[in-house]
Amino acid sequence: MLALLPCCGAAAERGEIPIPLQVQIFLKIITYDRSFDNGTPAPYQVGVVLRNPEGSSDERVFRQVSEALEKKTILGRPLAPVKIVFRKGALQAPEVLPNMLVLIGNWDEDGEKVAEFARRNHLLTFGSDIALLESGVAVVMSLEGNRPVIHVNLTEAKAGGADFHANFLKHCRVIR
Repeated sequence: MLALLPCCGAAAERGEIPIPLQVQIFLKIITYDRSFDNGTPAPYQVGVVLRNPEGSSDERVFRQVSEALEKKTILGRPLAPVKIVFRKGALQAPEVLPNMLVLIGNWDEDGEKVAEFARRNHLLTFGSDIALLESGVAVVMSLEGNRPVIHVNLTEAKAGGADFHANFLKHCRVIR
């Protein structure tokens, strides 16, 4: 079953889940999606949604995600990060849609716009800002104490094409 590691270090002290741990857990969650297509050898594209990525911190975040995905696979499929820009209130859609979207950072505003894009394109969404639950993101991690908690919005997960196994869901906070 899914093993959640206690968060440690400065990020946990600030109430944040370190980006490499977020990515590791999100990738593990995908393996509990019964609709996951592992019959194709094509890379599984992970869309990393960044807000106004003009600063060096956004490049650092994307680099962290890229490094976390490097040389990893999901059920035998290689992983490929895709940078997606959210600027001036709009998502700049990539030429080729990724298989999932990961929203990293502060999404107190505009999360619903990304969630709507995901719904229209049947993409599963992940985030680590608890405000994203209200916005319509399917899977959100938060910290309680020093442990990550997984919240799953079943309606949004199904809209994104996911079919999570019941054994996984019993370890999550499920929102219907």
